[in-house]
Amino acid sequence: MSARGKGSMSPDRAPISGLKFFLTKWRRSKMRRMTGLLFVITFLWGSTFIFSKVVLPHFSPAFILFIRFFVSAILFFLLFHKHIKLEKKVVRVGLFIGLANGTAMFFQLIGLQFTTAINSGFITSIYIVFVPILEYLGWKKRLKRSIPISILLSLGGIYLLSTGGAILHLNRGDILTVFCGITFALQIYLISYYGRFYDTFTLVFIQFVVTFIMGLATILFQGGIVRGADYLQWDVIGALAILTVLGTFIPFAMQFFIQKKISPTVAGIIYLSEPVFATILAFLILGERLVTLQWGGIFLILSGIFISIRR
Repeated sequence: MSARGKGSMSPDRAPISGLKFFLTKWRRSKMRRMTGLLFVITFLWGSTFIFSKVVLPHFSPAFILFIRFFVSAILFFLLFHKHIKLEKKVVRVGLFIGLANGTAMFFQLIGLQFTTAINSGFITSIYIVFVPILEYLGWKKRLKRSIPISILLSLGGIYLLSTGGAILHLNRGDILTVFCGITFALQIYLISYYGRFYDTFTLVFIQFVVTFIMGLATILFQGGIVRGADYLQWDVIGALAILTVLGTFIPFAMQFFIQKKISPTVAGIIYLSEPVFATILAFLILGERLVTLQWGGIFLILSGIFISIRR
């Protein structure tokens, strides 16, 4: 049998095969790191629930939205102003992303005046239905067959976690919250799509600026900043500071740098773990109790996420 017979490999092909193996392992390792960082972002967002419980009795939601993004914009500019390039095309894209983010939060704030927090939390999560549609239309990319199963499991889990199995009673606030979910889907898609082509630092900064301007507009539209005279307490100010830095500045900035390297649909499904983190932290720190169906909801959400990121 010749040297090229069964069980042998061409000397020229051996290094190429080894290189392909190394690159495949490196890509998978990189994707795992990106996925892990998305979970960090989602954990930070989920932890804001605890600090919001401290802040909301003292400040209006519109003011909290404004101050979070206003301070984040200032911090980001002070730290990274040398990297920010206010070129026309980048500013225009950042404006679209900021408008999507601010509009989603605006619809959520207005909707909360007419609906319950449970309805709002569940209905907002429908963004995950629209993200894969946008990804398919924008990228002409066929989605994995497991994605629809992952979405159904995750939405079912969100429903059980939010309601404990109770029936939702819908109202006009819920319609506004549907638009919130749609615009959140648009924001997630735009970050993943345009983040590959435009300067990330500039996009982050523009989103912060546009969102705090929209928060200010909401204050002017709704009126009211403080609730009561006891808002100047260290625990309240500290909670607002943590909400701004850990719940806004860090995760929203990280979102841009990571999402440009990962599918928007997978990112959207991972973001569904936010209420899971919020619920578990509330259970551990605030002593809130969960019924059996809510624990089942957590299991379904985590199952859906696992299916979406499984290679």
